[in-house]
Amino acid sequence: MPTRASILLVVNPAASTYSPRLEAAVARELGGAFAVELVRTEEPGDAIPITRAGAGDGAFAAVAVLGGDGAVNEVANGLAGSDIPLVPLPAGRTNVLCRSLGLPLDARGAAAALARAGGRLSTRRIDLGTVNGRAFTFFSGIGVSATANRRMSGRGTTGRALGGHLFLYEVLAVAASYLRDPPRLVLAAEGEEVEIEGISLIAQNGDPLTYLGGRPLPLCEGAGLETGTLSLAVLRRGSIGAAATITPRIALGRGPGVLGREDVESVPRMSRARVRSLDGRPLPLEVDGEYVGELGEIVYGIKPRALTVAAPTR
Repeated sequence: MPTRASILLVVNPAASTYSPRLEAAVARELGGAFAVELVRTEEPGDAIPITRAGAGDGAFAAVAVLGGDGAVNEVANGLAGSDIPLVPLPAGRTNVLCRSLGLPLDARGAAAALARAGGRLSTRRIDLGTVNGRAFTFFSGIGVSATANRRMSGRGTTGRALGGHLFLYEVLAVAASYLRDPPRLVLAAEGEEVEIEGISLIAQNGDPLTYLGGRPLPLCEGAGLETGTLSLAVLRRGSIGAAATITPRIALGRGPGVLGREDVESVPRMSRARVRSLDGRPLPLEVDGEYVGELGEIVYGIKPRALTVAAPTR
């Protein structure tokens, strides 16, 4: 009898829709096609070394992750540059990469479909954005969105329960505060002679963003998982008009109306950019919806076709 392939299942018990029952069901479904090794994370950042160790010894045919966008980001960092496929099993609030890839949003159903296919994987290679050396799969933000996510993370279980509605509230609250005393940044894109000053920035690798109930947010012109480039958008200044119109348009998924405003400068299809603080205050940064911290200088880049992702063969 042939030996079954092994799969590493990385589980984030802090994910929004995680439960021990869901974990057991996913492991049971995967066990129909794979020898499953399950590892739970305990702290943010744990999944990166766990994944690197698993990928490094060549024992696993794939790495599945039961968690949200943050856990998927960590596993992607652990697998970047390897040929081992990442299998996202969504258990988060937004599951943006899964939506971008057209993958099932039911973790147990996705695991069951993979098992029914006998563990056979169809794969594709996608780009990874980078920010100060850390990879991201679909998005990084400086300013309003990062500060909103920092506030969300401080809400604990309340934030996870209220999800997109609370996130929208936090974005509106932060946008209002940016009318008074926003941090100031400057963007210098590679190959561009003109620097762009602003108060917030979005760098997009995947398209569309789907933070609010799956509603697409097409914010950056030319973004895509297989373009070999990043696309950026800079909010130039805080104004009553910007706060009153841009934030609701983003929330309602009316991205083209955002890109058409004079408040927003679009920087499509670039490979490298440097962002620094203009007023000495560190800039709040997020990657794939997770708050990272505050930095004085931030460098964006792109790694084309750096990550293999997998879905069940249909």
